[in-house]
Amino acid sequence: MNYDNETLTNDAIKAGLITEEEREEFLGTLDALDDIEWDLSDELTLLDGKGNTVDANEPYYVELSDLVSDIYKGFDTSSSPQDFHRNWIKLKGLIERMNSVENKIYKYLMLNHVGKDNRILGNKLCAMFNIKLTSVLREIIANIRLNPLYKYLIGAMPTDNGGYWIVDNVEDMKRAIISMEGRAVKMFDVARQMRNKRIIGEKE
Repeated sequence: MNYDNETLTNDAIKAGLITEEEREEFLGTLDALDDIEWDLSDELTLLDGKGNTVDANEPYYVELSDLVSDIYKGFDTSSSPQDFHRNWIKLKGLIERMNSVENKIYKYLMLNHVGKDNRILGNKLCAMFNIKLTSVLREIIANIRLNPLYKYLIGAMPTDNGGYWIVDNVEDMKRAIISMEGRAVKMFDVARQMRNKRIIGEKE
């Protein structure tokens, strides 16, 4: 990278964007980014966690490589403490993603369950990733959908033969969005009606 770490971090400290302690954290996260880039390089064999070689052109790895490249490019072109800070936040988000159960589930789905016909039951996912409750799994899936670092949509079918998968066509994407919008409207209606309820013991 061509940027001056010391100058950028000093300017960011002066601007009140980071502290001295965060400077050390920044340098540590940069090392972690280097490790991620190295792991993704063509010089290493990419494994799927089971010892099987996988294709470096798999969408999961392409997506991750693009994120790393974007962050490197951002630091290379940083010309102000504010630019530096924005890219550092991106970097921290990527490191947090790599260490999260969300990323483990997303990676597994991306490599093994693309398309509705390849969906996996929620209870199987829970067992694989030691998740005790399906409600916790649903929250994890919601977190993945909310996180802009995850590029692809996870589809879901809440039936006995349903499950989770990475959406691979427009129709499934439309159905997933319409279903979510419908649930959101219902939740809003419930919340609105809750305002009309009474508390036991409340005076008329």
